[in-house]
Amino acid sequence: MVEDRIEWRRARLVNVKIEEGVNEITDPREVNHPRLLITMNTKSSALPELNSISFYDMFINPSILYCGNTKGLIFSHDTRSHANQTPSQLKMKGIVTSLQLTRNDTHLVASDTLGNAYLWDLRMKKMIVEYKGMKNESTRIPLHLDDEEKVVYGCDLEGYTRLWCKTSGRLLRTIPSPVPCSSTSVPAVVYCENLGNRPGNSALLLGAGDKLYVYKV
Repeated sequence: MVEDRIEWRRARLVNVKIEEGVNEITDPREVNHPRLLITMNTKSSALPELNSISFYDMFINPSILYCGNTKGLIFSHDTRSHANQTPSQLKMKGIVTSLQLTRNDTHLVASDTLGNAYLWDLRMKKMIVEYKGMKNESTRIPLHLDDEEKVVYGCDLEGYTRLWCKTSGRLLRTIPSPVPCSSTSVPAVVYCENLGNRPGNSALLLGAGDKLYVYKV
């Protein structure tokens, strides 16, 4: 159920097709896998920032679309409106590579190609927490929130998985990859505080190649 929820809230943006009346955003790489198709009935001039979107995450919750672009800008659009939208005034230093919206819709975790990772307050339009230590240059490396939304985590270009306290930004744990990493082979990671529905059974699952590693955290 958790995996299904995540997949439906995330769309990897590769092709952005802008036409008068209907705009479609799809990922052609996932032909044989479930993917999310976004169709917006809007004029092409309503979303000028879409022209620079590539390989980034998008969320709808339930009708607000959040995107990041190559200029480091994070912006939103109400899919129910045909009116022109202004940027959300959230600006990363590098190309936006990851977005994660919290369930209460008030905070957004974002990262960029320079290794910057922040927690943004969407109401105040300001960065409130910085997560330090990520190493990145140009790769699309996602950051994640655990199911309880207490921990921010992700694996960087050097293969180190870092876990931070969401509210304070304190680094909780650094776990090196058991295998060599590159820009095309960054391990996939999932952290859970209650693995197997067992309270206190926190663990990190790390997938690299054809192997799955489990770390007690």
